[in-house]
Amino acid sequence: MVGKLEDYSNGRGGHYWLEVTGPPSVSGRISLDDSGPVLSRLRKGDRIGVVVWHGRRTDITFDGRVQQTVEAPTTNPGLWLGVGLSMPAGGVLALYTAVRLRRGTHEPARRRAAERFPLTGKLIAGALVVTVVSGIAASGEH
Repeated sequence: MVGKLEDYSNGRGGHYWLEVTGPPSVSGRISLDDSGPVLSRLRKGDRIGVVVWHGRRTDITFDGRVQQTVEAPTTNPGLWLGVGLSMPAGGVLALYTAVRLRRGTHEPARRRAAERFPLTGKLIAGALVVTVVSGIAASGEH
C-alpha cells in the first residue's frame, strides 16, 4: 500500500511516529522505535510504502529502504506456543516428582530401590520432551 507522509515527531525516549494518509488500512499514526534508514530520509509530503500483514502495519518503505514499525511481530509466536504447551506437562512432572519424593521418605528403602522411576513418570517425561520438540519445530516452520 502507498501512503503520504503528513508529519513526524520525535517523542520522549527516542520513540518516533509519523502520520500517514492513504487507504483506510494505511492511514493513521505509525509508531517507530528509532529514526532508522527510512524515517531519517523522509520529508513532509513524501510518498511511502506501507507493508500491511494480517491487518498490522509492519514496515514502511521509501527509496528502496525498509524499516520495521512497532507493530511488526519480532518475536516468534510458535516459540511461545511451544513454551505454553510445555508448561502444563512440566507442572505435572514436577507434581509427580514431588509426590514420589514425599512418598519415598515414608516407605521402606527396599521398595524405593525397586522403583526408581516407574512407567508413569517415564510417560510424563516423554510427553514433556515431545511437547518441547514439537514447539521448537513449530517455531522453526512459522
